[in-house]
Amino acid sequence: MKKIALSLMALSLVLVYSCSKKSSPEKSTVNAESLMKPCYRCHGASLQGNSKTPALAGTKLQKDEIINIVKNGRGKMPAFGGDFSAADLSAVADFIHNYAK
Repeated sequence: MKKIALSLMALSLVLVYSCSKKSSPEKSTVNAESLMKPCYRCHGASLQGNSKTPALAGTKLQKDEIINIVKNGRGKMPAFGGDFSAADLSAVADFIHNYAK
């Protein structure tokens, strides 16, 4: 019983330390192209959209707007904020924003 209690205390300390640790802004460790798979399902492989979804290619949206939409959803688009880290959201937004040019 003591071993379990000590293990739980140690785990709690590790979790508290890791959550409170300040770190530099994270970078996505995943290729943005692979992060785009959920986008391709609805918006098409060329991000051209269709009768039910808007085109992302050529979008006039700014990066912060794209992040907000991907994170929180809009209209019929579901929110994906829980699926991506902040760095991943930024990588997706960069990909879409640069794809538009």
